[in-house]
Amino acid sequence: MEVLKIQDLKKIYVSPEGEKHLVIDVPQFVVEEQKQIALQGTSGCGKTTFLNLIAGILTATEGKIFLNGENISTMSEAKRDIVRANNIGYIFQTFNLLQGYTALENLMIAMSFGNHTVDQERAKNLLKKVGLEHRMHYVPAKLSIGQQQRVAVARALINKPKLVLADEPTGNLDAKHAQEALSLVRDICSENGAALLLVSHDVNILQKFDHLQQMQDINTASKTEGHE
Repeated sequence: MEVLKIQDLKKIYVSPEGEKHLVIDVPQFVVEEQKQIALQGTSGCGKTTFLNLIAGILTATEGKIFLNGENISTMSEAKRDIVRANNIGYIFQTFNLLQGYTALENLMIAMSFGNHTVDQERAKNLLKKVGLEHRMHYVPAKLSIGQQQRVAVARALINKPKLVLADEPTGNLDAKHAQEALSLVRDICSENGAALLLVSHDVNILQKFDHLQQMQDINTASKTEGHE
């Protein structure tokens, strides 16, 4: 079953001078249920824009994005927010944790979106799963970079999403912790039955995936223009 299906997706930005720039041009892209795919691409090839379109954070100029069978490209922003909360977990490169809240509170706030019941015990158990049993009441500033990354992973999985998007999730970690973080992400996705779409330029990360695609192969716009 396809958890994500993209058809004729385009994103065009207009410069202050009125010039149109085609940033994303993806004729077709599919992610099947529980499949783990890595997209390789250099900086400026459209990786982050592509993920943000899939997540509904950005609105496509043209094309269709089917998420769990629903075409989110025709939805209002408010509706896309709900669909994203119910179906997608997003691991940002900069983590995007709420700085004024503890690790546990960050997860519980994420559970308050969409059609989910706030379950403190599930949040606690997931933090234990990522090795933060004794750090769940710490705010992000009191956590190491690696620990913050683990909170971000737990938050992405808290609502049992069908699809996890990971944007350079190990970019802020050293080589050892990057491999540990990658294993954590992949293992928890497998345990929760979630598909994973990860983008990176790190060869050491990409070589761990059986399914590897080049961003420039699926995004024809990246062959002529560099955008992120």
